[in-house]
Amino acid sequence: MEDVRLHDEAGTGPVGILDLPDLDSVTREHRLRVEALLPRVDAVIWVTDPEKYRDAVLHDDFLRRWLPRLDRQLVVLNKADRLGAQADNVRRHLERSLLDDTGTTRASAVRVVTTTAAGGDVAAVREWLLGVVDAKRVVIGRLAASVRAVLDDLAARAGVDPGADPGSVLEPAARRRALERAGDEVLRLIDLPGAERRAVAATRAAARPAGAGPLGRITAFFYRASGREARVADPGLYLRRWAERGSLAPAVDLLRTSVDAPVRAAPAGIRPALAASADTPRLTARLRDAVDGAIAARTPMTPPSSRVWPVLGLFQGIATLGIAIAVAWLVLLFLFRPPVDTVDLPVFGPVPIPFALLVGGVVLGFIVAWTLGLHAGRLGRRWARQLGGDVRLGVERAVGEEAFAALERVDAARRSVWDAARAAREACGPTLGV
Repeated sequence: MEDVRLHDEAGTGPVGILDLPDLDSVTREHRLRVEALLPRVDAVIWVTDPEKYRDAVLHDDFLRRWLPRLDRQLVVLNKADRLGAQADNVRRHLERSLLDDTGTTRASAVRVVTTTAAGGDVAAVREWLLGVVDAKRVVIGRLAASVRAVLDDLAARAGVDPGADPGSVLEPAARRRALERAGDEVLRLIDLPGAERRAVAATRAAARPAGAGPLGRITAFFYRASGREARVADPGLYLRRWAERGSLAPAVDLLRTSVDAPVRAAPAGIRPALAASADTPRLTARLRDAVDGAIAARTPMTPPSSRVWPVLGLFQGIATLGIAIAVAWLVLLFLFRPPVDTVDLPVFGPVPIPFALLVGGVVLGFIVAWTLGLHAGRLGRRWARQLGGDVRLGVERAVGEEAFAALERVDAARRSVWDAARAAREACGPTLGV
């Protein structure tokens, strides 16, 4: 297993040193681990000694392969104290061997130093390591300066200052006013009052077959068959045909006009994107799709029903039956003049029973019809208000989401640039002296 140690000596900053297994280890996993880690480290120190500095495994399997491929390498001839005065000769011999093995100019640039680790003589390694750290710090500083310069340039092009919140291209108050006025124009085109009237009519049409007796069913059939019910009592159809009642041009003009001033004041770099966000054909198409989606989300628009209606229908059926019997009876009296009893009615005095039955049926039918209309109208108006409120909210939400969708993308991009530029200043400030 490799040994990882963190050193923090004066002038170097924190340096992580990874001590890898011996290259001539008989364990294959050790060699595979070394080969996997070599391309990932910042610098490599090859350590050998007088006994192994010409080892075939070191030269043939590692140095010959890796010296031409890696930057910042150092070869250390350790235990130099055993060589005495010959240490420098052995060091030069090792340098020539590296050049002969690889035949590359990069190999000639690899330093070979002598150390005596047991005696604490590692000054050459420390000096080389300090140079590597300084070189890396310079490279990182240059990269950081380049990154910050690029981000500052992007920020300037986007019209944002890394030192101040970028805000929105369109002021919130102006945006709110534009959305409110555009929403009013769209709702005027949709005509919610007209839809609410048709919702009330649809509720009464739904109540007619259930609560108006046999005649109500017949009337409802003819209303549906003739198409009259679809024309005057279908709020969903009326809302879906909103585009037939006018154009979205007034609403689009309000939205486009609200962006004119920010476009003129914006930097040249983002002016085309802002202008595209207020492009009339695209904005009109987005608003049309948004309104259609808001209305479609509320369909099908089924009118409410009530358990009271069948009860009223029963009474209306009784009234209709009484009227039919009374009319038939009066016809018989007119044709055959049979004797008939009378009943005393207030105001009218004694009247024939058939006539009293007719009056009673008419009065009962009127009361039932009036009650049905009143009840269905009340349910219809409540449903109409709820329907109108839902459609209003859906349309206003859709207009709010789509009207400035492209503008919001520009704002999001500007904020991303601002975040990156600010982070670069905070991270690179100490390095750049700001």
